[in-house]
Amino acid sequence: MTEKTKSGIPGLDEALHGGFPKGSVILISGGPGTGKSILMNQFLYMGATEFDEPGVLVSMEESLASTFRNMDQFGWKLEELMETGKLALVDASPMIQNERVVLKPEHPVLGREEFTMESLLSLIHREIRRIKAKRVAIDSISTLTLQHKDLFRIRHDLLNLVRSLRMSEATCLVAVESPTETSIGRFDVEGFLMDGVLMMKLMSQGNVRIRTIEIGKMRGTSHQMNPLLLIIGDKGLQISDLPPIQ
Repeated sequence: MTEKTKSGIPGLDEALHGGFPKGSVILISGGPGTGKSILMNQFLYMGATEFDEPGVLVSMEESLASTFRNMDQFGWKLEELMETGKLALVDASPMIQNERVVLKPEHPVLGREEFTMESLLSLIHREIRRIKAKRVAIDSISTLTLQHKDLFRIRHDLLNLVRSLRMSEATCLVAVESPTETSIGRFDVEGFLMDGVLMMKLMSQGNVRIRTIEIGKMRGTSHQMNPLLLIIGDKGLQISDLPPIQ
């Protein structure tokens, strides 16, 4: 039987019939406001606090200060997890001041102008080794895919990312912005390279606007196929069956 990594998110592990396959690389696809960042951080927080699995958060777009502030609303004290060695942070958000890259000594930081896939992966693996991480969340790779106009180069970098993450043997979530409700990623190649795909959407049901999540594919395990209701509460995400259309 496939060994599983429990997400700790109510309803999601049930839909995954036990959790994510251990060591897999999963794409989290969705537009703005669908809950991608919350899912990524909840996955890491629950791993650290409930399952004794340290994690690495790679922030590609949002500053770490903003991440701390946004996740604090759910009671997730990420800075405290860092102090106890349960969480490591790689800040790959743009940190350009006075036309130079600013490096913060307390966190590994990549400036956008200095960004390469090799340098990013080097930092990620360094932090994985340092805290013996079992989970990784990258939020998000949209910055990567916008760096190149050549689809071959984008696919090449994404393939290197997936291969490298698999070598870590950690269970990895990788977020990407989807420009439309029917697309997976910006170039429709991201989903083919990953072991699994979760599609998060804002959609209309009856007269209301709701969030949904759907497991598009998941190698190594059976799973629910139908879209599920996603609710953002004061303790994070909860997932359940969709109610009937009114």
